[in-house]
Amino acid sequence: MPGKKHIVLVTTKQPSSNPRLVKEAIALANSGYAVSVVYNYWSAWADEADINILKTYSLITWIKAGSNPSLNSLAYWYTRIRHKCYRTIGGIFKKNVTLQALSLSQFYPELKAKACSIAADLYIAHNLGALPVAVAAAKKNNSNYSFDAEDFHRSQEAGNTKETAITRLIEDAYFADAVFITAASPLIAAEYKKNYPSLQFTVINNVFSKQQQPSFVSISNAPLKLFWFSQTVGLKRGVQDIIAAMNLITDFEIELTILGDTSEQVKQVFNTVFTNKKHQLIFLPACNEQALINTAAWHHIGLALEPGFSLNNNIALSNKLFTYLLAGNAAILSGTPAQQLFYNEYPGTGWCYSTGDIKALADILEQAYNNENLLQSKRQAAWQLANTKLNWENEQEVFLNLVKKAV
Repeated sequence: MPGKKHIVLVTTKQPSSNPRLVKEAIALANSGYAVSVVYNYWSAWADEADINILKTYSLITWIKAGSNPSLNSLAYWYTRIRHKCYRTIGGIFKKNVTLQALSLSQFYPELKAKACSIAADLYIAHNLGALPVAVAAAKKNNSNYSFDAEDFHRSQEAGNTKETAITRLIEDAYFADAVFITAASPLIAAEYKKNYPSLQFTVINNVFSKQQQPSFVSISNAPLKLFWFSQTVGLKRGVQDIIAAMNLITDFEIELTILGDTSEQVKQVFNTVFTNKKHQLIFLPACNEQALINTAAWHHIGLALEPGFSLNNNIALSNKLFTYLLAGNAAILSGTPAQQLFYNEYPGTGWCYSTGDIKALADILEQAYNNENLLQSKRQAAWQLANTKLNWENEQEVFLNLVKKAV
């Protein structure tokens, strides 16, 4: 339609693996903007999950950049080799912003070409690797760009790593000219503000639409059902802690469901830690967002067990927590600064314990099982909070106002 403002969102992942981007794209399309999303291949499970998103939201123009290993393995492996070369050269010329931008994404040249080919009023970058792409597209088309900090990127890993240095270089080069920058938690915004005191960082929480909320499910607490998920299941997310706590419980049964891409090596580590066979570990494959939410709804407790292995891990509020609220799960939160702050504001939605305190974690499980009324009230409080306050219908207004001012 002539006269429509055009917004391009750029990500180095796929739509189904970047729910925050998808929510923004839908909100923009529903508000009358012309919307394009430029993305690249990320994983096989996301290919399947993308099909429904692309079909359901056909008003959005979805543009895949780069190759897919299942469709063109030769081209895909070429980009992998190319990316390794860029990383090697970038390791020599460490202060070269262009080379470091190339090192951030396997498909940087393809993403850049696609984004630059679209004339738009605003380019919104999701993921650090997408930021130089949005900058290049905005410069070519005499437009503006913004950035969504889903993490405190310069401290995603512990210590001063090579990635940390690259991140700082990219952020220092491009943050200042962004028309706005959003952050995924209050503490991420505060930490960035310390580094860039002249810039404004606006919090957009990782909440979900009420339209995705299942009906509240009443479940017998025998067995006690626990739920944890991630796109890729790793060993630094506190899962071993909950298994160790389950090992201490002998007087009732527990089921722990772990959903996500889980390697055999990771499963072996978990099964080695898991010694109390009174309980059960259930592994489910990664799935689309709505299926995940529906699965969570059939569990009593959602687990947000972040160990605080980095500054980012300490200050982030992941979509994991807000998924649990939406699904009607009481949440068990490790006491990272961000999660402790959340719990202090909403104590009725679950429990918080000192990170790494296995005995305290086991005590919470016993309390949840032995006091069914308390467990039920916390689950209902979580569901109600997502339904009335912490949902995308409310949060999107902050985002849309930023875009309106920017264009």
